[in-house]
Amino acid sequence: MKVEYKISSNMVVYIEGDDSRKLFEDIHAINDGLRPEPCGKCQAPSVHLVREAGGNKFYELQCTELNCRARLSYGVEKETGKIYKKRTKTDDKGKTVKEDGKTVYLPNRGWQKWDSEKQQLV
Repeated sequence: MKVEYKISSNMVVYIEGDDSRKLFEDIHAINDGLRPEPCGKCQAPSVHLVREAGGNKFYELQCTELNCRARLSYGVEKETGKIYKKRTKTDDKGKTVKEDGKTVYLPNRGWQKWDSEKQQLV
């Protein structure tokens, strides 16, 4: 089976799978990884961004509003290479933080801006 799947006004992907379950799983992965979404801070449109620092590549959505420029970071699954939007708080080792057995989610659906006074993402 082969499907043409439109994920935004200017982005179409082609997905192949043996059955509808496989197509469903791939569509979910594409939605989670590639579908653009408005900024979680100001609701302006966003663009995909790949940047490199220290030999590592970082995948992000970036707000197009010049006064905002918030970013939503992506993670990459080691085994599959699939990307996903980081919406949970993580510790220094990259593990999801849990309090009382529950995952701690970042505010604004994971969208963060650099606060130069605090020297951290908020």
